[in-house]
Order: sequence, then structure tokens, then C-alpha cells
Amino acid sequence: MNILLKMIRFLRILFLTIGWGVPMLSFLEFFLNAVFKIEMIFYNNCLIVLGLFWVIAALGSLIFLIKKRLKFFMFLVISVLHWVLFHYWWSQHQFSFQKNVESTNYTMKIFMHHYEVWQMNWIYRQQILVKESDIFFNPYSKTGIAHLSKVNILSNDEEKIILEIEVGAKREILHIEKR
Repeated sequence: MNILLKMIRFLRILFLTIGWGVPMLSFLEFFLNAVFKIEMIFYNNCLIVLGLFWVIAALGSLIFLIKKRLKFFMFLVISVLHWVLFHYWWSQHQFSFQKNVESTNYTMKIFMHHYEVWQMNWIYRQQILVKESDIFFNPYSKTGIAHLSKVNILSNDEEKIILEIEVGAKREILHIEKR
């Protein structure tokens, strides 16, 4: 019986930690992305685990509401916070295709009518260029024809990198200033 109580107490602390920790991490990532155009890399590498954390956090909030340990107003605040941040997080990873530029620390996020170039670090990646372009546009696909694209490095010196993006018969040259 004593072990069961310790287990219940541990699960309650775990649910509270996840229930408040995941939205706070999401808010931190939202703030960094909105202000500094920085994304945390672990968000992209652990999407399934984070999705499970969102489910556990929502269940934890619901359990606390049923047990009358959480006021209804706080439950609404937590639920809305979960919903808004999860919706933002989910919409950020929808309708895009990611392509790494070989032998560099750059990656491209390709959308239908524009693409973004991000410089990667081992902890985060920072957006360095957004370019409007219809090179990847395909009216029959939500992500365009990004999977058919090829990125060639024309020059990679100390000041800038020059990339050639090739999609079928279309070509585009991209100049990126290094930071």
C-alpha cells in the first residue's frame, strides 16, 4: 500500500512537471522563433516524443480536474495554453519539406511559394534567409516538388556560399552571406 501511494505521488508530480514544462518549453521556442528567428533542434528531432508529452500533459490536467485538485479556471487556462502552443507547433511542421545542404551546416525549409535557409548549430538553428520563389511550386501537391530538387554548392568560401537549386528544368542561384 505504501509503494502504491509513492507511485501515485510520483505520477502526480510527473504529470504536473510535464503539464507545465512542455507548454513553457513551447512558449520559449515560440518566443525565440518570433523574436530571433531561432528554432530549437530537439523539437524537430523528437516530434513523436513531444506529441506523447502533449497527450500526457492533457491527461494530467484532466485527471487533476476530476480529482478536484485543480480549479476549473486553471484547467481552462492550461487547456487553452496547451491548445494554442500545440497548434502553433503543429502548423510550423506542416506543409514543409526539409533538405540539408551537403557538406555545410545549412538546411533549407521548402514551402510551396518560398524557401528559408537556416544555419544549424548543435543546439539550435537560426534563420538567415527567406526567399519568395515559385521554383518548387506544383499545383497538385501541398509540399510542391521539393523532393525532386537538387542543391549544388558552386562556391563555399569564407564570406559567402553560392548554391544552385535545380528542380527539373528550373534553376536558381542563391547567394548566402556567412555570419
